[in-house]
Amino acid sequence: MLHNLNVKISTIFQIQFQFQFQQYCEPGESKRAFIAKCERNIMSRFLEHVSVDLLWTARREKSDWLEMSKNQVMLINRFSKASFTSKEGLCSALKEFYWFYEEGTSETYFPRCYNVWKEDELSDFTDDFRLTGCIGLLKWLICTFYSFGVEGAAEIDGKVPLSCIDFALLRCKEFINSKYHCDIDINDEPTIWEFDYDVFLTHHYLLTYEGAKLKLPETGFSFDKILSETRHTLDEVKKFCPQYSLDGYMNTWIIKPGNKCRGRGILLMNNIKQITSIVNPPIVTKTRYVVQKYIDSYLRFSSQQYTLLNYDQSIHLTNHAIQKKYSLCSQRDIRLPSENMWVSLNYYTFKFYKI
Repeated sequence: MLHNLNVKISTIFQIQFQFQFQQYCEPGESKRAFIAKCERNIMSRFLEHVSVDLLWTARREKSDWLEMSKNQVMLINRFSKASFTSKEGLCSALKEFYWFYEEGTSETYFPRCYNVWKEDELSDFTDDFRLTGCIGLLKWLICTFYSFGVEGAAEIDGKVPLSCIDFALLRCKEFINSKYHCDIDINDEPTIWEFDYDVFLTHHYLLTYEGAKLKLPETGFSFDKILSETRHTLDEVKKFCPQYSLDGYMNTWIIKPGNKCRGRGILLMNNIKQITSIVNPPIVTKTRYVVQKYIDSYLRFSSQQYTLLNYDQSIHLTNHAIQKKYSLCSQRDIRLPSENMWVSLNYYTFKFYKI
């Protein structure tokens, strides 16, 4: 008899659930998702009149602070009027610590970053992008020459003129002179038009990304002089660039929305025109962006093989919120952890024993 009663109750529940599911489910929502939603609603009803001890919110709402005034024990994960809790605020705070900040010193501790929604910082970023491109091209020349010889860097039928190397050398020398204050007595500084930088950055992209080569004169040219001058210039530049060894030569930057988290809205880009069109659009929008220099090293791991020729988020964004959506690449090194995370001890063990 009890068994029959249980069967009847189960049947009634199934009929009622089917009715509720058909009436209240969202378009395309599965039964599993609908049940989970119902469970959350029931839990919310149970806790409706229970005092909150910890409030975790993704937005800054006025009601949160009003609620906190009624319940002094409650903790909120956000700080009221604290600028350092956002990307743009943290970027500004790091630069505004004048009492212990020296020019170039902070760059030893965190990647170069700019609040590009500010006009003056957008201008600083543009200058940094161009200089990094010049330094990167000289690095590319040295690395390619020593790895593959003259044939790897230049050929008679090359697409890129040698003048781009001269352009990069001149810009780097101007940077060095400014650091040594040798530019103070110069009355007429050379005028470099925006068009000149556009042409140079196009050549930089062709060489570093597209695999193009420099165009050699048919006769009477030696690489020795230009290589010697390039090495000397880079040695001088290194003295004033704390992140010289981290920059690589591909001039890649990270564009981050200042008000988002968990990898949302992050882009990797190497085109100054495209970056400017996103961070400084003609129509005023509410989104503010932070641009940060991409550093060619990680302690966390992605599920895919590393490459700078593909800017897909599965390769470069190692946030767990991003990586959990992707399966491990079959060509990935088997020594890497399947969960894509190591504590410091794991890394030091790997480095010490060279597993």
